[in-house]
Amino acid sequence: MTENPIIMNVVDQILDICNPHMIILFNKKYDLFDNLTSFKLCVIVPDDVDANELECNLYLELDCENPFDVLIYRNSEWNNLREDEASFASTISKTGVVLYEL
Repeated sequence: MTENPIIMNVVDQILDICNPHMIILFNKKYDLFDNLTSFKLCVIVPDDVDANELECNLYLELDCENPFDVLIYRNSEWNNLREDEASFASTISKTGVVLYEL
C-alpha cells in the first residue's frame, strides 16, 4: 500500500529522531479536493523511553505542513492495552495501518 508522501515524510523524521518499535497511522482526513488536511500517528517505543519527553521533542522537531497528532505508547503498555477490548490501543491495533515495524 502506498501511503501519502506527507505522512511518510513525518514517519521518516520520527525514525531519525527515535527508534520506535512501530508506527501506526490511525486517522487521516482529506478535503473535498482529496488534499490531506490532517492525520494521527501512534508510535510504540521501547520501555526505557520517556514518552512525555519524546512527545514534546517530536512536536518541536517534526516539520510538516499539515496538522498532525502523535500518540506514544511504551511497548509494555501497548502490549497490555491492545488486548483490552475497551482500550483505545485495541481500536488502533485493529483499525490502524502499520507504516513502520522494527
